[in-house]
Amino acid sequence: MNDIGTAAGPGGPAAATNAGAPRARTALWVAALACLLLGAWSSRSLAEPATGHPGVDAVLVLDSSGSMRHTDPLRLRVPAAKLFISLLGPGDRVGVISFSGRAWPILGLTRVDTLSARRRLFAAVDKVSSRGAYTNLDAALEAGRRMLLAQARTGARRYLILMSDGHMDVGDRTRDAELTRHLLAQEIPELQHDHIQVFSIAFTAASDVALLKRIARATHGLFRLAAFDRDLDSTFTTLFERAKRPEMVPVKGGEFTTDPSIHEVTLVATKQDADVRIVLQAPGGKQWSAAHPRAGMRWFRSARFDMITVPDPQPGRWRILSSSGRDKAYIVTDLKLRTNVGEKDVTAGTPQPVSAWLTKGDTVVTQPQILHDTRFTLEIRRPDGVVARYTMPARGGGGAPGVFTTGLQYYEPGPYTLTITATAPTFQRRITRFFHVVAPPPAKPPAVAAQKPAPAPAPKPVTAPPPKPKPKPAPKPRPDVKPVPAAPTLSVWRVVAVFLLVNTVLFGLGGGGFWLWRRIGRGKSGAADAPAEEAQEEEKK
Repeated sequence: MNDIGTAAGPGGPAAATNAGAPRARTALWVAALACLLLGAWSSRSLAEPATGHPGVDAVLVLDSSGSMRHTDPLRLRVPAAKLFISLLGPGDRVGVISFSGRAWPILGLTRVDTLSARRRLFAAVDKVSSRGAYTNLDAALEAGRRMLLAQARTGARRYLILMSDGHMDVGDRTRDAELTRHLLAQEIPELQHDHIQVFSIAFTAASDVALLKRIARATHGLFRLAAFDRDLDSTFTTLFERAKRPEMVPVKGGEFTTDPSIHEVTLVATKQDADVRIVLQAPGGKQWSAAHPRAGMRWFRSARFDMITVPDPQPGRWRILSSSGRDKAYIVTDLKLRTNVGEKDVTAGTPQPVSAWLTKGDTVVTQPQILHDTRFTLEIRRPDGVVARYTMPARGGGGAPGVFTTGLQYYEPGPYTLTITATAPTFQRRITRFFHVVAPPPAKPPAVAAQKPAPAPAPKPVTAPPPKPKPKPAPKPRPDVKPVPAAPTLSVWRVVAVFLLVNTVLFGLGGGGFWLWRRIGRGKSGAADAPAEEAQEEEKK
């Protein structure tokens, strides 16, 4: 088990490629491969989950608000969108929507199967301006979803490619908040219900990165920040790899190898600036360019990359001259590399087996003379950018023959990129998968054991109640003793009335006594003063 972010397990780090294999072994391997391509081999069916589909339906939803003049002044989103269109093929369809304060379709879903169809799509992308006043992401996603549903195909994988600087802005902050709530609460659930994945692309770190990430994550899509023009080609090749899951051959130092099983190769060759001229050199040394291509070769030039399609490439080592080194080579081949890794979320800390095998059609390549010198390696890019490399050993015991397997365990939540490469003396194959690792659900509190109810007491036997004693007769009163009358029951109001009456009487008695006392006192005083007054009268006489 290989723990991503900790230590490598039994698979071990990928060993260096064995150099200088004996000529006899190489000749034997080439003969075996030739027999394989002719169909003279035995195989065993092993289907890859969720890979077969009739095609891709993708709607390019392009921001035409005035703010894009500052976040994408060179309008690099236009050639990048053209790159995505060019990478698609027969069976795929693309639509174009422009939006600012509202959204309007420029071109409905159009099949990408002819040169004239591509030109129509390119012309639609060219119409996208940067003159709008506002940015309404809610209207943009709703318009894209309606276009996909109006022309839906059974089994086709549905994508919205949202290219915007990401801020909801319709000129009213209250309305901005309402539209954002509607987007999160209603539009995203509609996208989920209709199985539409959103690939959101921002052009500046000042964008509403959190909202664009949330939209992509909720719909199992991807978010990319193309803060520099050099990021656009890698962003759109990543989207193409996620949407189409193409077969690839590794490009290292501008070189790649083709084999007789490859019917077509499409190269995305990046360059430092618009003045660089890409040159493609064939195994025999002959060179081609955009000005002088080989017959049947398709060559699309832009400021940041060239896209070159070569039908029936000559087997051997090819070279891409004058590129900046971030090149991709997609192939159409009968000999394919498969894996059991899909797009489903993986729970952190959960062991995940990763398997890889080669197929021709729907059957697994099992010839020992081929697999003996084929090395399967995988690379895991973690959310923090750290890359871990492992070798995948052949499954032993009772496992399926031809299947190489290793175990992985992820601990850091976030987006991961898994790349598997099969390397043999005369061919190489590479595939890439994208998925998310999510944190495990919070641990539930330990369940409290339910207490067993106390056993009900055994029912007592029902017995007849004892007979009640008969009341004794009241004693008869004696004639000489009078019965005591029962005390009358007094009500509350009667008690209050009695209390008031008693207090009134007492108050009256007290007041009357006081008045009488004063009266008597005055009488005595008058009687004492009378003789003195009479004596004074006598003296006057």
